[in-house]
Amino acid sequence: MMADLRGAAFRPARLIFAAGAVLWLTGSGLLPVIPQGVWSSTPAAAEPIALTLEPQGAGIRIEWDREAVLRPRAPGAVLWIEDGAELRRLDLTAVDLAEAVVVYIPASDKVGARLELTAGRRLEVSSPQRSSARE
Repeated sequence: MMADLRGAAFRPARLIFAAGAVLWLTGSGLLPVIPQGVWSSTPAAAEPIALTLEPQGAGIRIEWDREAVLRPRAPGAVLWIEDGAELRRLDLTAVDLAEAVVVYIPASDKVGARLELTAGRRLEVSSPQRSSARE
């Protein structure tokens, strides 16, 4: 029974010694300190994917860089289209993304768009673009 009490009494001392050793090693440069964020599971922000909006007949041609979209191997995306006061959602598949173009028939003369790629938990957002349908 005495051995059990003695072992319990030495546990805090061992912890304090170990903590002191770690502090000494990090302060002396023998144990490198990894900056916060290196272990982060959040990926680095990707470059925005540029959109081009141009009038095409009665519609607006919305294009994006095919290679920039295919590089992250996104299973799909959401194309958000701001049509006047309305916000419309267009779900795109990987096949749609590879086409790199959508023609949208607007209800107003002011149209904006933004593309959000979905890749696991990561979401990459394109730079928003605006166009006037009657240019």
